[in-house]
Amino acid sequence: METSRNIIDLPVELIDRIFKNLEESDQCHLAHSHPFLRNCFIYHVGNRYSNVISSLCFKNWKTILPVCGSTVHHIVEEFHILDESLMRLIEQHCINLESIQIGINRRNYRRVKTFLDNLKSLSSVRLWVECAVTERMFSVLREIKHLKGLEFLRYSRSYSKQISNFGQLEHLAITINEYRLKVDVLEWCYGLQNLRSLKLDGMDYWRSNYECTEIIALEELEVRDCDVSYKWPIFHNLKTLNAHSDKSLATIQFAIRHSKSLEKLILSYAYDSNLFDLLNGCKNLRYLEIQQLSMQINKEELILMIEILKKNGVTQQNPFTLKLDPIMNHIGALLLEIPGSEIVHFLSNKKLLDSETK
Repeated sequence: METSRNIIDLPVELIDRIFKNLEESDQCHLAHSHPFLRNCFIYHVGNRYSNVISSLCFKNWKTILPVCGSTVHHIVEEFHILDESLMRLIEQHCINLESIQIGINRRNYRRVKTFLDNLKSLSSVRLWVECAVTERMFSVLREIKHLKGLEFLRYSRSYSKQISNFGQLEHLAITINEYRLKVDVLEWCYGLQNLRSLKLDGMDYWRSNYECTEIIALEELEVRDCDVSYKWPIFHNLKTLNAHSDKSLATIQFAIRHSKSLEKLILSYAYDSNLFDLLNGCKNLRYLEIQQLSMQINKEELILMIEILKKNGVTQQNPFTLKLDPIMNHIGALLLEIPGSEIVHFLSNKKLLDSETK
């Protein structure tokens, strides 16, 4: 008489093939049915849940985290406030969590502080604040361990002195809702000596009592709806500039002022003449993204661009990445016709989007 066998008697490789033919919800149900199948599922998913980004409210984490929580290392939730059930699931099962980025408000900030304290493996915390911040909230925020990033979605002038108290901050984002609110960005930069990334949204008035020196270690700057002008200082260590503005000339001039350090530039808009001024001025630039370029680039202009890039030290081993909107897709075909164009890696937003959704 033959001994009866069931699924747990199969080799891991065969069970892995079974998991490949199941929907995610069915995979989780099968994994919950036996400890061996749980281990097979963890083997099957590999790093699938290592980085959980903006999906906490759209997946059935009640079944996923009890099985694979130990494989989660990074959580980023940029849009939704975590509810109590999700926080408990993360506390119980994400025992190897290294970093987290979540939102807080007046209703949950004390609970979030306890939640973060319970995550013993954390080494980096980034918080976005969706409400006006009270003195009590600032007091609790200062007690949070490993706080590396803060984003204020409703900045008020009363926050200015408070922000300088967060000495560990590496990332700061500010959305300004008051017209012509005077903000001294350099005061933060001097007070926050670990600050590497700054995002400003809606700042239409620059004011500072300080001079910008090489002591300021800021490496990344993102500006949205800001009046970038000659009054803005030079950040001597700036490597990445992400500028969303319809004032193309002022933004390009600001970028060129950072020619010694700038390596990556993202622009929402640029004119034809701006492009070559930019390439001639920023010799260390190796990544350029223009979301809307007001020109038609022909073969002769591409040849000129490649000549400039070669003078700037761009090589096949140290290439230049050019990313444009989909209407510029013809550039990829033109580059293939030009000798030496292998130093340029051309991307379009549409192609990148298609690859991310596959």
